[in-house]
Order: sequence, then structure tokens, then C-alpha cells
Amino acid sequence: MKMIYLLVDGEGWKPFNRYDTKELSKRGIHIGWNACIGDYVRISNGVTIRKDVGIGNHVLIGENTLIGINSCIQSVAFLGPNITVGDCTLIGEYSRLGAEITVGDCTRIGEYSRLGSEITVGDCTRIGEYSIIELSTRIGNRCHIPAYSRISARAKIGNGERTIAIHLAGSRFRVSYWGEDRIAIGCQHLSIDQWLSEGVDIAKQQNFTVEQIEEYRTYVEFIKSIHTMRNPNDAGYEASEAAQGGGVR
Repeated sequence: MKMIYLLVDGEGWKPFNRYDTKELSKRGIHIGWNACIGDYVRISNGVTIRKDVGIGNHVLIGENTLIGINSCIQSVAFLGPNITVGDCTLIGEYSRLGAEITVGDCTRIGEYSRLGSEITVGDCTRIGEYSIIELSTRIGNRCHIPAYSRISARAKIGNGERTIAIHLAGSRFRVSYWGEDRIAIGCQHLSIDQWLSEGVDIAKQQNFTVEQIEEYRTYVEFIKSIHTMRNPNDAGYEASEAAQGGGVR
């Protein structure tokens, strides 16, 4: 007998027969025809699982979440409340989705990814494994987010865009860049120009050698050249301002 776990007031999660329509109806839960549900799956109140859905083991589905036709939620994924997952979409193993998220049709979210709250992801989009998407981000249709990316809060990625990810294994700390004007060195995130102006002082506080300071300066300058090529309008604007004597007076 296939069991699922439902919430019982004052008792927490308790096992029930997956086909116990009385208990499902009492909680506003609907499970569609031919849905395949794994072991130790916890289903909150108000959840709708449409037909031909596959759900792996040890998955938690939050309140008022909807999972579209022929979608797949892989094992040990966590879905928060008020999430809509479109049709034919895959949520990878160990992924965690916050609250108030909409994921479109035919989209793939890679394993171990983390999505904050109030996020919209369009149709036919790919988010690589181990990515972090911070809150209030809008990602359009047919986008590609590489593995290990980090998209900052309230970012907007238009239809068809492909973000870039650069990861460098430095002698002291990992260096990461995700296409925005921000570089992470170790656990510290600063803009590119901030690293160029403040990086030496930060490095000295971390007891970097002279050689290591030069190593990381090279990394930052390399990333700046990539960022400038990807954002020529910004560079052109700055050059135009400088040529016209613009700037702060």
C-alpha cells in the first residue's frame, strides 16, 4: 500500500494511504490520474498534483502549490508554499524553492539549486545545477543560466538571454563572476571597481603575499575585460562622458 504523509493538527506529519480520497479532500489536496509518488513524500494542504506527474522520494510540497501535467519533482526536493510549476518541467534532486514562485512550462531547474521567494521563471528555460537565484528575480523564456551561477536579488533576465559564469580556483580563495558587475572572492562580494580600488587593503588584512595580491589583481582585471566586452553600452557611455568632460563637478 503506497503511503504519503499529510499534516494532522497538533500531531504533525502522519502517514496515510495515497488513495484515501476522504483525507485528501478534507485537506484540499488533488492528485491527478497516473501520478507516481515516491516514498516519504510530504504533501501540504491545498496542493494540486496534475496527471502524469512524477515525484521522487523524501520530497516536501508546501501549501497551495500546483504541479503541472507530466512534470517531475526529483528526490529530496523542497517546494515552499504558493508555487506553480508548469507542464513538462523538471525540478532536480535536492533543489530548494522558496515561496511565491512561478516556473513555466518545459523548464529545467538543476539539482542542488536554490531559489528564493517571489521569483518568476519563464518557459523552456534551463537553470544549471548548484545555482542560486535570489529573491524577486524575473527570468524570461528560453534563458540559459549555467551551473554554479548566482543571480542577485531583483535581477531581470530577458527572453533568450544566456548568462555567463566564470570560476577561478585561486591560491587562497575561489573567484566567481556571473555576468553582473560583481565578483565574489571567497565569501566577499564587491563590484569590479571596488575590488580594483579596495582589493589590496582587503588582501593585506587577509595576510596575502605580494605574489598573491598580484595573482588576484590579474583575476579581477581579466573579469573586468570580459564584463566590458559583454556590456559595451556601459563602457561607451563612460567613454562619452569622459570625452565631453562629464562626471561630477
